[in-house]
This record gives sequence, structure tokens and C-alpha cells, in this order.
Amino acid sequence: VGWMGGKNKFRTEVASESTNLSQKKSELALLLILLIAVSAPIYYFNVKPAETFARSITAYDQLVKGEPAEGLASFKAALADRGILDRDVRSVLINFSITNPHFFDYLKGNQSKSALDYIISLAEKNVSYNPQSSIRQMQLAQVLGLAARSSYPDMKLFNYYSAQSIQAIDASIAASPGRVNVYLVKAQLLLIRSENKAALATIRYAIQLNPQFPDAYCRLAQVNILLQNEPNTEGELDSCLKWGGV
Repeated sequence: VGWMGGKNKFRTEVASESTNLSQKKSELALLLILLIAVSAPIYYFNVKPAETFARSITAYDQLVKGEPAEGLASFKAALADRGILDRDVRSVLINFSITNPHFFDYLKGNQSKSALDYIISLAEKNVSYNPQSSIRQMQLAQVLGLAARSSYPDMKLFNYYSAQSIQAIDASIAASPGRVNVYLVKAQLLLIRSENKAALATIRYAIQLNPQFPDAYCRLAQVNILLQNEPNTEGELDSCLKWGGV
């Protein structure tokens, strides 16, 4: 553009037809080189992520429709070609499994364990990007907690997964020790291990971090009801409602 704007100023005579032709060929060659150079990043940063995103939408839709085997296969296909959206796609499947653990019940035979192991591997990959990420460690802990519950009454597997879940949630707490929600997740994992006193102490500590956070009071009331400590729940339920808990 700069050359075109100043060419009349700097050129005092019209170039010959042969010179113009040679110049056009050079410009065309440069254009082709530039197109080839940008084609790879365009594919990697635009086309490939768009394909991955479309596949992940299809996969999620299948899970929502109650087609777990098909949805998992579609997620695996979406993640088959490594791309820049893989961490986000993995998080979609991880979060779905955490909030909808019942979908594993629809898998036949050993498919449930295979699916859990696969999702655990995805959570571990996300953690490997940044072991100091509190959220990624918490997601890993929650998935390991699911695996622990699903492996019962195989106590060897149960103890393995539950111990790993506590390690992950402790790493999450270490990365962000002021986040109340992380302690509530730890309390849930401790309950799975029947460490009831430790679970209650963890929730009470979370309340001390933020006395106006309703979820901690609501969870404490739920746990006391679960443990048949109903006389202790009146004040907790009042605080749950006072600060806007459901």
C-alpha cells in the first residue's frame, strides 16, 4: 500500500511492458507464498477448533438425551485430533459427569469403570497444564470421588480412589485456601470415606472463612440431618435462609 501511494512521486517514467509483467509475476509469487504461510495457522486456529467444537456439541447433546455410550464415543472423536480447545472440551465432559453421575448407571458391564477411568485421565491432563489450578484439582477430586463410590464394595479400589480424591482436594485447597466451596467438596469426599467428624469440622472451618456464605450453613444442616443430628440443625437452617440459601 505504501509503495502504491508513492510510486508516482518516486518514479519519473513509466516502466516498460516487460518490466510490469515481471513485477506482476513477482507480486503473484509473493502472494502465493503468503497464502501458503498463513494456511497452516488458519487451519490450526480456526478450522480445526471449529470442527472440534461442533463434535463436542453433538457429544454433549447425546449425553443429555440419555445416550452415554454414544456421547462418550463422540467426545473421544472430538478429542482424537489434538487442538487448542481440548482442555475446554475435556472440562465439558468432566463437569457433566460431576453434575450428572447417574449417567454412568446406563452403561453396561465394564463400560462404567472404563468411562470413569477415561474421564479421570482427562481431568489429570487438565491438571497437568497447571497443577496450581484450584478448579482443575477440585474437578479431579470430584471425579475420583465418583470412582470411589462406584467401586464400592470393592474396598481395594474404593480406598485407592478415595485416597487419591483427598490428595487432589488438598492440592486444590493449597492453591486457593480462601475458597469456601473447595472445603465443602472436601467435606463430601470425607463423608464418602465415613470420616464424619472430619467432614463436620471442615464445613465449620469453611463457615469461619466467610460467615455470610449460605451454602456452608445449608451443607452443615444437610450433613447433620444425614447423620441424624437433627437437634443441631435449627440454627444452621436459620443462617442458611438468612444469607439467601435455597
